[in-house]
Amino acid sequence: MWYLTVSAIVFCYWLGLFIADRSTPNTHIASWLILFVAPLFWPIVLPISIVELMTKSSGQETQDSSVDETAEVYYQNN
Repeated sequence: MWYLTVSAIVFCYWLGLFIADRSTPNTHIASWLILFVAPLFWPIVLPISIVELMTKSSGQETQDSSVDETAEVYYQNN
């Protein structure tokens, strides 16, 4: 439910920006097409992005812990 609410808010914000933009005429069909087609891919793109972010953050934690272990071994030996 939250996903749909956030999507609707973002879409309305984008629509407002698009209508207020003076650099592209409001009759430009390609702009309208992008505006309406891009949100259709959000259910695919956003979960993939979340998985990538989670993978990177867990990889960073693993890297940090291995650095800590290496530092401990170094200081114990010296």
